[in-house]
Amino acid sequence: TFKKYKGVVALHEVLSRTGSQSVIHSVLQLLNSVAHDESTGTEALTVTGVVPEVLKFISPAQKEFDLAPIRLEAARFARLVCLQSAASLQVFLTCNGIRSVSNLLRDMCCSDTNVSYGILDRLALVEVAIDCLWGIVNGTDVIPTDDACRLLYNAGLVEPMVHALKFLSGISEQAQAQNEASPLSARSTPSPIMPRMLNLSLQPTNGGHEEGEGPAASPRDAGEIGSQGEKKDGSPAAPDRNGTVASTPGDSSAATPPSAAQAQAQAQSPLLSIAERVTGSSTYPEKVAGLLLIMSCSDDVVKGCLTQVDLLQMIVDSTKSLSGNVLLMTLSFLKQLSDEPEFVENLHATGSIKKLMHLLLELDSKEDVHQKLTILELISNMGQVDRSNLEIAASHGLLPCLCSLAFTGEPWLATVLPLLFSMPSSGRKCRQGLWKNEAPKLFLTLLRNREWQQKALEALITWLASDGRIEDFLLGREVLEKIVAALKDRDTLFALCHKMLLLCHRSPRLSIALSVNADLTQALVGNLVNTDASNLLSILRFLDLLYQHHPAPKKVVSRELLERLEQLTHDSIAGDMLLVKDKAKTMISTLQINAVL
Repeated sequence: TFKKYKGVVALHEVLSRTGSQSVIHSVLQLLNSVAHDESTGTEALTVTGVVPEVLKFISPAQKEFDLAPIRLEAARFARLVCLQSAASLQVFLTCNGIRSVSNLLRDMCCSDTNVSYGILDRLALVEVAIDCLWGIVNGTDVIPTDDACRLLYNAGLVEPMVHALKFLSGISEQAQAQNEASPLSARSTPSPIMPRMLNLSLQPTNGGHEEGEGPAASPRDAGEIGSQGEKKDGSPAAPDRNGTVASTPGDSSAATPPSAAQAQAQAQSPLLSIAERVTGSSTYPEKVAGLLLIMSCSDDVVKGCLTQVDLLQMIVDSTKSLSGNVLLMTLSFLKQLSDEPEFVENLHATGSIKKLMHLLLELDSKEDVHQKLTILELISNMGQVDRSNLEIAASHGLLPCLCSLAFTGEPWLATVLPLLFSMPSSGRKCRQGLWKNEAPKLFLTLLRNREWQQKALEALITWLASDGRIEDFLLGREVLEKIVAALKDRDTLFALCHKMLLLCHRSPRLSIALSVNADLTQALVGNLVNTDASNLLSILRFLDLLYQHHPAPKKVVSRELLERLEQLTHDSIAGDMLLVKDKAKTMISTLQINAVL
């Protein structure tokens, strides 16, 4: 009936002509009620031209209309337009509604002129603004994600979103400190888009997001349009004592307790675990962190803006008050930017490496696994840009943390060990830290680990070239026994033999110590029956090296060794075994001299 009698057009006329605050507020309330009506909907409203008229009151130019009730009703209408359909979102973007939302968010979070607004009013306005931005980024059937991020950047929304993150997190922290779920706390509701956002932090954005995201529930809102946290009559569901909005019975996105299989998958796949944790609870601080994370996966122009010194300073400083999923996504945001040319330099200029290291040390290794892993991956990326960054991190306590985590075992090894292996070549301070935290013992232990044994030996070789203490360590009786015990394993011998040659070339003292070990010589001779040319050649060269360094070379010569070498010189040996054949002939000539003597 309202639509039939041109009621929307009449409201538009009143809105554009009246100067009464109460009338404007009443008209905006009525428009929101009409927009909630399924028979009318926002699409019918958008064709009347009322949208740009309403947007004026989100950030009004006239001071007499700069009132929280008016701005809140206008912002709620904008949220309906953003979220209800693709057609209405198109109208919102066409009317440059994103600029109005940007001004609103800046007024509430970045400006000192909002002193007249109470904390609850500011919170409600910020939440509605975030819901609008969420709807724009999710509207991939209307605008690609990269383009949406570019619009947010052009509208100057980056800085306001960072301030909004600090504002919302501060309110949540205040509520937790009071040990109550007050209206000040950021409400939560499941959000299926979160796993996709975390995938974006590891791969280029593809513009694909889940469709149909509703706003997070707010007890101040007179009516919500999302399927999550909403009553059948369109009003928001009341939050429980923990500030969480209960899901409706038909809501398939509601978090469910993980099964045993899911728990096992979590242990095996950090990405899956992060996704499940974030999906379980999406608060407004998480939404802001998620928006920033999506923008960090956008094009180079947007990413370049995100690496500015002031923004990085604010974001790193904000991590002090963040926790859980919000902290995880904020750290993922930083990690995603770590391959940008200016990121490392600007982050260093802010002194943030030290702050990140303190955060790494403060996080609990059991409760905050993913947060710690993300920081370590960020540091690793920075080290690939410039090794001096690793030395800076080492000076702030990185190495004790790395060694402690490495001795713990999984799930840390894949992230921690590459960092540790790069430390011997990253400067004197790094090597001193490694020595102080018994990293040589760790590397020695890893010689029995099939996945990491070659990298561990390479790290010892690199370290040996710069630090004489490593040679003394390797010459220890127990260490020599462990090296020989590892090489007696056939697979380990084949994997490490060529690198052991390099290690012994760099340390003649080690060559002498190994040459007098009968068990090692016997293990090398016993594996001369291998058919792989590269393995055979490595073993022959290793035997030759030990023979040359033995104090009494005659003791190396044995009937079994000569017989094995003779077999390798047969005419049937051909093709890729020619180098092996030549090396065997040369060794026989040398060994026979000692055999005669």
